[in-house]
Amino acid sequence: MSKRKNYGICFHFDLCLGGFILPFARKLGYPIPPFDFTVKGVTSVSINVHKYGLAPKGSVVLYRNREIRKVSISFL
Repeated sequence: MSKRKNYGICFHFDLCLGGFILPFARKLGYPIPPFDFTVKGVTSVSINVHKYGLAPKGSVVLYRNREIRKVSISFL
């Protein structure tokens, strides 16, 4: 991942269902490897809210900071 930073490439984690489950599993003591913004170089993560978030089909994308979010948003 250190080479990625040299090239200025964004790194995205697609957490799908794990975005809801992994934080709680870690609190219960399960050995969950880092999967979020604690990982150096991760610029965005997504969580599918329609799985266990009890929401209509769709995803939530979170960005490390406002500058990354501004350049990542596109309109169709």
